Amino acid sequence: MHKIQEVEHGRLPIAPREKFSVHLLTVPNAIEPARILPNTLLRAFEMESHARSFIAGAVRFGLLTAYTRAENSRRDEKEGNVYLSWNLPSPSSQVYCDRDSMNPYYVLCASHPEVDKCHLRTRYGQFIVRINDPLALLERIETVWSGHALASGHAVIEPVEYNKGALLEPTPGLLPPIPYSYAQKPASFHEDMEYRYVLTCTADIIKLGAFSMAEGRTAGHLEDHLTLFLPDCSDICSLT
Repeated sequence: MHKIQEVEHGRLPIAPREKFSVHLLTVPNAIEPARILPNTLLRAFEMESHARSFIAGAVRFGLLTAYTRAENSRRDEKEGNVYLSWNLPSPSSQVYCDRDSMNPYYVLCASHPEVDKCHLRTRYGQFIVRINDPLALLERIETVWSGHALASGHAVIEPVEYNKGALLEPTPGLLPPIPYSYAQKPASFHEDMEYRYVLTCTADIIKLGAFSMAEGRTAGHLEDHLTLFLPDCSDICSLT
Protein backbone atom coordinates (compact mmCIF):
# COMPACT_ATOMS: atom_id res chain seq x y z
CA MET A 1 0.00 0.00 0.00
CA HIS A 2 1.30 3.43 -0.87
CA LYS A 3 0.19 6.80 0.45
CA ILE A 4 0.28 9.93 -1.68
CA GLN A 5 0.49 13.47 -0.31
CA GLU A 6 1.26 16.65 -2.20
CA VAL A 7 1.31 20.42 -1.75
CA GLU A 8 -1.81 22.28 -2.77
CA HIS A 9 -1.59 24.81 -5.59
CA GLY A 10 -4.02 27.47 -6.84
CA ARG A 11 -7.50 26.65 -8.14
CA LEU A 12 -8.83 27.70 -11.52
CA PRO A 13 -12.17 29.55 -11.44
CA ILE A 14 -15.06 27.68 -12.99
CA ALA A 15 -15.75 28.46 -16.64
CA PRO A 16 -18.72 30.78 -17.24
CA ARG A 17 -21.90 29.98 -19.12
CA GLU A 18 -21.86 31.04 -22.76
CA LYS A 19 -23.90 34.18 -22.22
CA PHE A 20 -21.32 35.49 -19.75
CA SER A 21 -17.95 37.01 -20.46
CA VAL A 22 -16.81 37.94 -16.95
CA HIS A 23 -13.06 38.42 -16.83
CA LEU A 24 -12.52 36.99 -13.38
CA LEU A 25 -14.19 33.73 -14.38
CA THR A 26 -12.01 33.18 -17.44
CA VAL A 27 -8.46 31.92 -17.01
CA PRO A 28 -5.97 32.05 -19.90
CA ASN A 29 -4.52 28.66 -20.85
CA ALA A 30 -6.96 26.82 -18.58
CA ILE A 31 -6.49 23.08 -19.08
CA GLU A 32 -9.80 21.96 -17.56
CA PRO A 33 -12.94 21.53 -19.71
CA ALA A 34 -15.69 24.09 -19.40
CA ARG A 35 -18.26 23.24 -16.74
CA ILE A 36 -21.85 24.36 -16.82
CA LEU A 37 -23.62 25.66 -13.73
CA PRO A 38 -27.37 25.39 -13.25
CA ASN A 39 -29.18 28.70 -13.77
CA THR A 40 -30.11 28.85 -10.08
CA LEU A 41 -28.92 27.45 -6.76
CA LEU A 42 -30.70 27.02 -3.41
CA ARG A 43 -29.40 27.85 0.05
CA ALA A 44 -31.27 26.78 3.22
CA PHE A 45 -31.28 28.68 6.52
CA GLU A 46 -32.62 27.74 9.94
CA MET A 47 -33.68 31.31 10.71
CA GLU A 48 -35.56 33.74 8.47
CA SER A 49 -33.44 36.64 9.75
CA HIS A 50 -30.30 34.90 8.49
CA ALA A 51 -31.89 34.30 5.10
CA ARG A 52 -32.83 37.96 4.78
CA SER A 53 -29.36 39.08 5.88
CA PHE A 54 -27.92 36.93 3.11
CA ILE A 55 -30.20 38.57 0.55
CA ALA A 56 -29.13 41.96 1.90
CA GLY A 57 -25.49 41.09 1.16
CA ALA A 58 -24.11 39.63 4.42
CA VAL A 59 -22.69 36.35 3.08
CA ARG A 60 -21.44 34.06 5.84
CA PHE A 61 -18.86 31.40 4.97
CA GLY A 62 -17.86 28.48 7.17
CA LEU A 63 -14.29 27.34 7.80
CA LEU A 64 -14.07 23.95 6.07
CA THR A 65 -12.32 22.17 8.93
CA ALA A 66 -14.92 23.45 11.40
CA TYR A 67 -17.45 21.03 9.90
CA THR A 68 -15.42 18.13 11.31
CA ARG A 69 -16.61 19.15 14.78
CA ALA A 70 -20.00 20.67 13.98
CA GLU A 71 -22.82 19.60 16.28
CA ASN A 72 -25.56 19.64 13.66
CA SER A 73 -26.49 17.96 10.39
CA ARG A 74 -23.54 19.59 8.58
CA ARG A 75 -21.01 17.54 10.57
CA ASP A 76 -18.54 15.56 8.46
CA GLU A 77 -15.55 14.21 10.36
CA LYS A 78 -13.54 13.80 7.13
CA GLU A 79 -14.31 17.27 5.72
CA GLY A 80 -11.26 18.83 4.08
CA ASN A 81 -9.49 15.48 3.80
CA VAL A 82 -9.04 13.89 0.38
CA TYR A 83 -9.48 10.15 0.63
CA LEU A 84 -9.80 7.60 -2.18
CA SER A 85 -8.25 4.49 -3.72
CA TRP A 86 -6.93 4.03 -7.24
CA ASN A 87 -8.14 1.04 -9.25
CA LEU A 88 -4.82 -0.18 -10.64
CA PRO A 89 -4.44 -3.31 -12.82
CA SER A 90 -2.34 -5.25 -10.33
CA PRO A 91 -3.70 -5.93 -6.81
CA SER A 92 -0.15 -5.85 -5.50
CA SER A 93 0.11 -2.24 -6.64
CA GLN A 94 -3.03 -0.93 -4.96
CA VAL A 95 -2.60 2.75 -4.07
CA TYR A 96 -4.69 4.96 -1.85
CA CYS A 97 -4.56 8.71 -1.35
CA ASP A 98 -5.08 10.40 2.00
CA ARG A 99 -4.25 14.10 1.86
CA ASP A 100 -4.87 17.43 3.55
CA SER A 101 -4.34 20.83 1.97
CA MET A 102 -1.89 23.38 3.34
CA ASN A 103 -4.41 26.15 2.62
CA PRO A 104 -7.39 26.86 4.87
CA TYR A 105 -10.73 27.20 3.03
CA TYR A 106 -13.99 28.98 3.75
CA VAL A 107 -17.06 27.63 1.95
CA LEU A 108 -20.62 28.71 1.29
CA CYS A 109 -22.84 25.70 0.60
CA ALA A 110 -25.78 25.70 -1.80
CA SER A 111 -27.73 23.03 -3.69
CA HIS A 112 -28.81 22.23 -7.23
CA PRO A 113 -32.36 23.48 -7.94
CA GLU A 114 -33.53 19.88 -8.50
CA VAL A 115 -32.66 18.90 -4.91
CA ASP A 116 -35.48 17.42 -2.83
CA LYS A 117 -36.84 20.52 -1.06
CA CYS A 118 -38.22 18.44 1.83
CA HIS A 119 -34.76 16.98 2.40
CA LEU A 120 -33.19 20.44 2.26
CA ARG A 121 -35.67 21.92 4.74
CA THR A 122 -35.48 18.97 7.12
CA ARG A 123 -31.71 18.79 7.18
CA TYR A 124 -30.59 22.40 6.84
CA GLY A 125 -33.48 24.78 7.52
CA GLN A 126 -36.96 25.68 6.35
CA PHE A 127 -36.09 29.09 4.91
CA ILE A 128 -34.74 28.67 1.38
CA VAL A 129 -33.11 31.43 -0.65
CA ARG A 130 -32.99 31.01 -4.41
CA ILE A 131 -29.77 32.35 -5.92
CA ASN A 132 -31.15 33.46 -9.28
CA ASP A 133 -27.75 34.20 -10.80
CA PRO A 134 -24.95 32.07 -9.26
CA LEU A 135 -22.23 33.68 -11.37
CA ALA A 136 -23.28 37.22 -10.53
CA LEU A 137 -23.05 36.29 -6.86
CA LEU A 138 -19.59 34.83 -7.49
CA GLU A 139 -18.47 38.06 -9.13
CA ARG A 140 -19.63 40.11 -6.12
CA ILE A 141 -17.91 37.71 -3.74
CA GLU A 142 -14.71 37.93 -5.77
CA THR A 143 -14.77 41.74 -5.76
CA VAL A 144 -14.79 41.80 -1.96
CA TRP A 145 -12.59 38.75 -1.40
CA SER A 146 -9.82 39.99 -3.71
CA GLY A 147 -9.03 42.77 -1.24
CA HIS A 148 -9.15 40.60 1.89
CA ALA A 149 -6.00 40.02 3.95
CA LEU A 150 -6.49 36.23 3.86
CA ALA A 151 -7.14 35.92 0.12
CA SER A 152 -5.02 33.57 -1.98
CA GLY A 153 -6.38 33.34 -5.51
CA HIS A 154 -9.88 33.79 -6.88
CA ALA A 155 -13.16 32.76 -5.34
CA VAL A 156 -14.62 29.76 -7.21
CA ILE A 157 -17.77 27.66 -7.47
CA GLU A 158 -17.36 23.90 -7.42
CA PRO A 159 -19.85 21.01 -7.45
CA VAL A 160 -19.26 18.50 -4.67
CA GLU A 161 -18.08 15.03 -5.69
CA TYR A 162 -19.62 12.24 -3.59
CA ASN A 163 -16.82 9.71 -3.88
CA LYS A 164 -14.83 10.02 -0.67
CA GLY A 165 -13.30 6.66 0.16
CA ALA A 166 -14.37 5.21 -3.21
CA LEU A 167 -12.35 3.14 -5.65
CA LEU A 168 -11.65 5.33 -8.71
CA GLU A 169 -9.92 5.00 -12.05
CA PRO A 170 -6.36 6.37 -11.83
CA THR A 171 -5.42 9.84 -13.00
CA PRO A 172 -2.03 10.84 -14.50
CA GLY A 173 0.54 10.74 -11.73
CA LEU A 174 -2.11 9.33 -9.36
CA LEU A 175 -2.91 12.86 -8.24
CA PRO A 176 -6.55 13.60 -7.35
CA PRO A 177 -8.22 16.73 -8.74
CA ILE A 178 -7.40 19.81 -6.68
CA PRO A 179 -11.10 20.55 -5.90
CA TYR A 180 -11.29 17.34 -3.88
CA SER A 181 -9.49 19.29 -1.14
CA TYR A 182 -12.63 21.35 -0.56
CA ALA A 183 -15.42 19.63 -2.49
CA GLN A 184 -15.33 15.90 -1.83
CA LYS A 185 -17.78 14.13 0.47
CA PRO A 186 -18.96 10.57 1.21
CA ALA A 187 -21.79 9.13 -0.88
CA SER A 188 -24.07 9.32 2.17
CA PHE A 189 -24.42 13.08 1.52
CA HIS A 190 -25.42 12.74 -2.14
CA GLU A 191 -29.00 13.92 -1.58
CA ASP A 192 -27.64 17.41 -0.84
CA MET A 193 -26.70 17.91 -4.53
CA GLU A 194 -24.24 20.49 -3.25
CA TYR A 195 -22.33 23.30 -4.93
CA ARG A 196 -19.79 25.34 -3.02
CA TYR A 197 -18.53 28.88 -3.25
CA VAL A 198 -14.94 28.52 -2.07
CA LEU A 199 -12.48 31.05 -0.65
CA THR A 200 -8.87 29.88 -0.56
CA CYS A 201 -6.89 31.43 2.29
CA THR A 202 -3.17 32.00 2.34
CA ALA A 203 -0.95 29.24 3.73
CA ASP A 204 1.67 31.82 4.76
CA ILE A 205 2.15 31.33 8.51
CA ILE A 206 3.37 34.91 8.98
CA LYS A 207 0.34 36.39 7.22
CA LEU A 208 -2.06 34.11 9.09
CA GLY A 209 -0.44 35.05 12.38
CA ALA A 210 -0.57 38.77 11.65
CA PHE A 211 -4.25 38.56 10.65
CA SER A 212 -5.33 36.64 13.73
CA MET A 213 -3.33 38.88 16.06
CA ALA A 214 -4.89 41.97 14.47
CA GLU A 215 -8.30 40.42 15.18
CA GLY A 216 -7.35 39.83 18.83
CA ARG A 217 -7.02 36.04 18.55
CA THR A 218 -4.26 33.51 19.11
CA ALA A 219 -1.65 33.64 16.35
CA GLY A 220 -2.66 31.47 13.39
CA HIS A 221 -6.17 30.77 14.71
CA LEU A 222 -9.02 31.36 12.24
CA GLU A 223 -12.63 31.84 13.25
CA ASP A 224 -15.15 29.18 12.28
CA HIS A 225 -17.06 31.74 10.22
CA LEU A 226 -16.16 34.63 7.93
CA THR A 227 -18.73 37.14 6.71
CA LEU A 228 -18.21 39.13 3.51
CA PHE A 229 -20.38 42.22 3.17
CA LEU A 230 -21.51 42.52 -0.43
CA PRO A 231 -23.77 45.09 -2.07
CA ASP A 232 -27.49 44.35 -1.68
CA CYS A 233 -28.23 41.05 -3.44
CA SER A 234 -32.03 41.27 -3.64
CA ASP A 235 -31.71 41.65 -7.42
CA ILE A 236 -30.14 38.18 -7.73
CA CYS A 237 -31.45 36.36 -4.62
CA SER A 238 -34.98 35.81 -3.32
CA LEU A 239 -36.72 33.99 -0.48
CA THR A 240 -38.84 31.13 -1.82
